[in-house]
Amino acid sequence: MKVFFLTRSSLPSRKRGQREIIILCLQPPGTRKSLDRLVDECLSRDYATTFRRPHVNDLKEFTSTSILYHFRQSQMGSLIGSDEQSQ
Repeated sequence: MKVFFLTRSSLPSRKRGQREIIILCLQPPGTRKSLDRLVDECLSRDYATTFRRPHVNDLKEFTSTSILYHFRQSQMGSLIGSDEQSQ
């Protein structure tokens, strides 16, 4: 199972929105979370209310795609580590 984590404790200033929610859900740095767990935690922090367009299909799948999109962005890419972890 792939897990994600913050790679450092010094974080850039962030605006309110999706990236802030993702970073809050990955605190403290080094805490490893699966994408499913991260999706659930982000949704519990009202992540879905930040979407500019309404989701079309499954909310969890849409949120998962959104989170992975942010991980690929240059600003967050250097903050997020990933690792394969056995179950």
